[in-house]
Amino acid sequence: MTKTSYIDSVIKGAELAISNLPQKIYVRYSMFPKLCESTILLGFNPRLLLSIDRRQSVDEAMDTVLLAEKYYSKTAADPSGASDVRVIGVDLSGDPRVRFSLVVVQWNL
Repeated sequence: MTKTSYIDSVIKGAELAISNLPQKIYVRYSMFPKLCESTILLGFNPRLLLSIDRRQSVDEAMDTVLLAEKYYSKTAADPSGASDVRVIGVDLSGDPRVRFSLVVVQWNL
């Protein structure tokens, strides 16, 4: 499985979970049934961070940064509003004692 296919799978899985969740629930408290009735609107808006492990090579890390930029643009600019799933950035993970250098890419937000 490639990084791209993995990200696509995670996004599709989250979209499937969203589509199977109820949009609202009706709540009635038994202690005061007439005073305590309400409808609660549910929302699930997952946000994804793509992870860069410090043990990866700089090329692999840059690949992840470029994928994050691609998916950020793709999900943020979805004109149809079809998906609530968003890629919002990258996370630097792994052992902090590992030496790591990466060219910083500025996103035009």
